[in-house]
Amino acid sequence: MTRRAERAARALLDRYGELSPERYCEKLGIPVVEADLPDGVEGFFLRRGGRVIVLQSGLAPERRGYVCAHELGHALLHEDLNVVFLEKATLFPAGKWEEEADLFAATLLLDARLEAWRRDYQPLTVEQAAALSGLPERAIRLLLES
Repeated sequence: MTRRAERAARALLDRYGELSPERYCEKLGIPVVEADLPDGVEGFFLRRGGRVIVLQSGLAPERRGYVCAHELGHALLHEDLNVVFLEKATLFPAGKWEEEADLFAATLLLDARLEAWRRDYQPLTVEQAAALSGLPERAIRLLLES
């Protein structure tokens, strides 16, 4: 499953080069909108007549980029799944889909920079990569361990 996330992210990088997650969404025809979401909800992917990514209003730019990339991972890899429903209304764990979206986001946002960081910060730790990128350690860990 994780290889699929890496392949999808690298395909975007190969096709469009390095862009912001919102520019990738624009290229793919996926609108990104802001909304005042409940506490603890930074964003979600919605499929109703088309794909839409909803982001919490006022997210810091670096966090916004990560959340958008994570939700883009859901849009491309899990477009027929309702991960929120799976977590809240069933006993089915959605963790593997969340990990896959994290790996997609980390690959999309860090893949090109990671080799340079590894040269400059040998050995590169998860904590260092998280501090350098602003991404969550869990996403960095998935990328470094893949």
